[in-house]
Amino acid sequence: MGDRLIAPKVPDSTWSYELVSEVRQGDRVLHWQSGGGARGLVGWSVATGDPEVTPEYTWQPRGTSGRALLGPRTTEGWVVPLGGLNRFNSPLTADELQTIQGDVLGVKAALERDHSGRIYFPFYLYGGRELRAQQGYLVKFPVELFDVLPNIDAARIDEPASSDEPLSEDSEPPKRSVPRGRTTRVQDPQLRSAIENHAVDRAIEYYTELGGTEVVKLGKPYDLSVVVDGDVRHVEVKGSSLLIETVELTVNEVTHARAYQPTDLLVVDGIEWTRVAGEVITTGGRLRVWRDWIPDDHDLAPRKFAYSLPGWRSGHY
Repeated sequence: MGDRLIAPKVPDSTWSYELVSEVRQGDRVLHWQSGGGARGLVGWSVATGDPEVTPEYTWQPRGTSGRALLGPRTTEGWVVPLGGLNRFNSPLTADELQTIQGDVLGVKAALERDHSGRIYFPFYLYGGRELRAQQGYLVKFPVELFDVLPNIDAARIDEPASSDEPLSEDSEPPKRSVPRGRTTRVQDPQLRSAIENHAVDRAIEYYTELGGTEVVKLGKPYDLSVVVDGDVRHVEVKGSSLLIETVELTVNEVTHARAYQPTDLLVVDGIEWTRVAGEVITTGGRLRVWRDWIPDDHDLAPRKFAYSLPGWRSGHY
């Protein structure tokens, strides 16, 4: 749990497999544990990438007809990487779920009334008396359930994704997940420098391991220049102590990436830090790379505009 979603990609697959293809980077995934401890919702994770197709995925169908087949099948598969399991302080157990049957089924009834077709609800009533988790691999989790299910608020995105105010990293614990669309900023210059340098050092290690040579630190309008397989790649590096799905770009960074290729975007987030004898010590971090990166207008959200006051050309105001 929390490592990845993976499901068969076959023409005759069920909807619970196909839903994996609908997950997008930044989506949150809640995890139901059915064995090895208390049954129930035990935590959540964040999708760190969009679905990709793996050419070979070996799996054993678990349904009644699937179990009758001889041995496992190997097909294409849908794969979505996840950023690790965040456990709830107190899992929502299957027994606790029975005490709020009416509220949960009320949410289901309201959704069925307001939406035509299937709603892929995560729970169903078994035998007319017991509320159980759907047996499908992946289901939809309506936001309305957060209002009736206890102990799971940590998984809820309760901050507007379009918030213009960057989240300060200084007072936040490392590896806290930040909602998609929310940018972050470090106020303390010493901490900011330590995080930025740690990310750049990790980037240099990454390209060196790839066989990169002639690594040059620049800073602006991009952070690194490196020769990989004969190509001079420019690299924009971003670092954060939090788990982020949005970064802040300057106009120059966007303009340069569009004008020069190959340019990579390399992000190191979840960097852990501590202060020792007045110094900031950094460790770890999750490294992700977007090769041949060209910022798309669809993915850019304007934060500020330079506005020329009316009448400036003629001098009349």
